[in-house]
Amino acid sequence: MAAPMDVDAADAVFDGAAAGAKFASALEAKEKGNEFYKKKEYAQAIDCYTIAIDMAPNEAAYLNNRSAAYMMLGKYDEAARDSQSAVSLEPVNSKFHHRAAKCYVSLWRLTDAQRH
Repeated sequence: MAAPMDVDAADAVFDGAAAGAKFASALEAKEKGNEFYKKKEYAQAIDCYTIAIDMAPNEAAYLNNRSAAYMMLGKYDEAARDSQSAVSLEPVNSKFHHRAAKCYVSLWRLTDAQRH
C-alpha cells in the first residue's frame, strides 16, 4: 500500500476546499477520488483512495479503485498488490479477480493471472 499522506497533502487533494478541510468520511474521499479518476488525474485519485483506505481499511472497493488508478499510471506492482488485497477481502467478487488478472498480465506474471 502507498504511504499515508500528510495533512497538508490531504488538504491539497480536497481541490479548492477551505484551508484545514478534511474528508468527513471514507466514502467522501472515495467519491472525490472517482471525480479525479474521471478527469484522468490519476495521482490525485490515488491520494484520495489512500485516504479512504486509511479510514476504512477493510473496504475492498477502495483498494480496487486505487488499483485501477495505479494501472493507468503504469504502476503495475502497486496495482497488483491492491487488487490482491481486494481479492483477499472479498474472494467471491469477480470484478476484483478480473482486475488482479489484468495486473498480473501487465507484469507478465501469467501463472498468477491464471489463478484469477
